[in-house]
Amino acid sequence: MLVNARKYVPPNFTILPGFSVQFRDKTYEVERVLQVRPISVVLVVRGPSEPIRRIIKIYPKINQIGFNRRGFQKECRAYRILRAADCKHVPYYHGSTSSLTVLYPPNSKVPADDRLNGKQNAIMLEYLDGELFLPQNATEEAAAKALIYLQEIHNLSICHGDIYYYETRIDTPRNLMLLTNGDVRWIDFEHSSTNASSEDLKDEMAVVAELIGPSGILWKLNLDRAYPTTKGLGSCPQVIKTNICKRTNLRTVMIVAPMADRRSVSPPKG
Repeated sequence: MLVNARKYVPPNFTILPGFSVQFRDKTYEVERVLQVRPISVVLVVRGPSEPIRRIIKIYPKINQIGFNRRGFQKECRAYRILRAADCKHVPYYHGSTSSLTVLYPPNSKVPADDRLNGKQNAIMLEYLDGELFLPQNATEEAAAKALIYLQEIHNLSICHGDIYYYETRIDTPRNLMLLTNGDVRWIDFEHSSTNASSEDLKDEMAVVAELIGPSGILWKLNLDRAYPTTKGLGSCPQVIKTNICKRTNLRTVMIVAPMADRRSVSPPKG
């Protein structure tokens, strides 16, 4: 159990020398922290006798409520299916545990109430050299691969479910990595759905194609200017607006409509 039952706010792990975690009875030293969010803490780790880096993604149990409630289960389920199908378009899944423990050093500066004490949900993934797929590093070849790979993931009836930036950006999808060798990988399946409907899969592919397809928004934007923060659909390119307006399903509209505009969307009747 956690020391404090309040919602967990991840501390600044970078101040912890010798910070480590125990995954399936094996201790891994934390090399660096990649990401800290309420739903998860992502770490780069090394085993004591393994030179190979791995990714450990911890899901603080106290935060597994509401929108984040099923993140751990959904990601495990998706990665298991992908591994069983020998899918090479995502990080390799090394397994999961519901009993990861965080090992704090004696000189830890993290207050007792802020520590992740007790057993935690976590998964272990392959470490990939690369960065997020963004306008400044995007290539047409990588974008074409991303579309092909997403279709192969869809062929397994897996809908990623978290590829949209909403109003913050309208050029590239979320959770797509560009590797140093020019290949790409889809990551972060915590909002995925398995046995997804053909309609859901078609909608997801359509939005990604609108962004990075051969005639996508990415290639029409001026990549030299700073990213704009769109305030509403009026500032989106016409192709996005047109395709959104063609969709009558409320769930699909909400996927790409900015937060501020969602209150005015009425559910379809019938």
